[in-house]
Amino acid sequence: TYGVRLDVPFFQAKFTSNPNVPALTFRDGMHVDVGAKPNTNLTISPRAGFNWDINNDGVTQIRGGAGLFSGPPPFVWISNQASNNGVQFGSDAVGRPFSPDVNKYRPNTGANTAYSINVIDRGFQYPQVLKATLAADRKLPGDIIVTLEGNVSNDINNVNFENINLPTTGTPLAGSDNRIRYSSNKIYAGLPAPATLTNPNIGNAILMKNYNKGYAYYLTLQAQKTYKNLYVNVAYTYAKSKDLNVGGSTAATLWSSRPVSGDPNAAQLGYSNFYVPHRVIASASYRFNYSKNAATSIGMVFEAAPAVISEATLNGVASYVYNGDINNDGNSANDLIYIPRDASDIVLVPVNTGSGTINDTRTVPQLWAQLNNYILQDPYLSKHRGEVAERNGLIMPFFKKLDFNITQDFILQTGKSDINKHTLRITFDIVNVGNFLNRNWGLAKTTNITNILKYEGLIPAGAPGAGKPRYSFPYLDATNLIPLTSTFKDYTGLLSRWQGQIGIRYLFN
Repeated sequence: TYGVRLDVPFFQAKFTSNPNVPALTFRDGMHVDVGAKPNTNLTISPRAGFNWDINNDGVTQIRGGAGLFSGPPPFVWISNQASNNGVQFGSDAVGRPFSPDVNKYRPNTGANTAYSINVIDRGFQYPQVLKATLAADRKLPGDIIVTLEGNVSNDINNVNFENINLPTTGTPLAGSDNRIRYSSNKIYAGLPAPATLTNPNIGNAILMKNYNKGYAYYLTLQAQKTYKNLYVNVAYTYAKSKDLNVGGSTAATLWSSRPVSGDPNAAQLGYSNFYVPHRVIASASYRFNYSKNAATSIGMVFEAAPAVISEATLNGVASYVYNGDINNDGNSANDLIYIPRDASDIVLVPVNTGSGTINDTRTVPQLWAQLNNYILQDPYLSKHRGEVAERNGLIMPFFKKLDFNITQDFILQTGKSDINKHTLRITFDIVNVGNFLNRNWGLAKTTNITNILKYEGLIPAGAPGAGKPRYSFPYLDATNLIPLTSTFKDYTGLLSRWQGQIGIRYLFN
């Protein structure tokens, strides 16, 4: 089989312009125009597939295919430019007394002096993915069918979000973690105050741009067998997935929420938010036909994987980031931590809340002992000392779940043929039956804290170690001064709870 799909999205030229933006010079000498609509791009997606019964006997089958695939264009990402242009809404720092006249303080120029903007690269292409799959099915003695299947995908025209209002100038941090700390997080900060139309205070200027980066692959081994009324299936999948983005709808969130170790604008790959390196799934069902008018089916599904498969809000991976803005890019929860080798590799200080609500009397040796013990017990940190943590490098423990179903059919024959057969079906399902049997079974795990180090500022000039960053090691329970000792805790959300339901259905045959 083969085919081709063509997509041509059109936009009307109604993107509101900000006459002051094109004259501004952003990072790397870039000039942008928020009023320029995206180009009209033809997306061509050819694909081909095959299915080959080698000996035409249903014993060995080879199947596969390859092609380019694309979904609907990311219209919400494109709408970011239309709505964030510094004209339709914004703010200023001048005090304004209330007036019932809604036009009282509307700028005569139609523009603001404080705002954020989003813009789309003029050469932007809609994302595509190149996929290829190859599989072999083999029927073994005993009617056991074994399948080996592999799939590879590469991102074409993937999307990266870059804040072009972030300066390039900065100074490497002193010490082992020598990432750049920016001198300012804004090129246009409205200085000297007050901000003007030609020198505005711009929060973010997010550019959406293409890169051919990102990939995923998986390999699955499966065995299944049907014997009379019994069906059994078991499969194992190994996978790897890296991408540019962590997901979201607004450009500012897509840029600021991605954990980074260097330049926040760099098109740097990291493990995907829903990366699942290992997954085991098995199922079995049996149907008891004990009369012409009744039948009972029992089925079970078992699944074991990091706790991402069954609940979208609980990722199977996590990133260790600092609490605080260590690189001064304006984001306080996206800087991946440096994992110290020993006590000389980090400057530790007691927790500083600024309000005196925590009486942290721990000495530096005590702080290091607690941090070191935490690193030693952590499955990821203990293996990557002396390195910057990877995005989504920490993988959750396996979550094992068994679901159970029983179905009762009552069959009514109103004539001689099957078209006169009606069925009343009653079903009973238990999701996570292990937790139903024992409240300590079927529990998923999640992290206690992923921002295990709080940035407490740089050592001031003139002091020993000047310029080195200082960190505190937080408490798990600050109220009772209970230290953080373990990575994981039981997840108490819906995924870790058993659920039951009863259903009724009438089938007209």
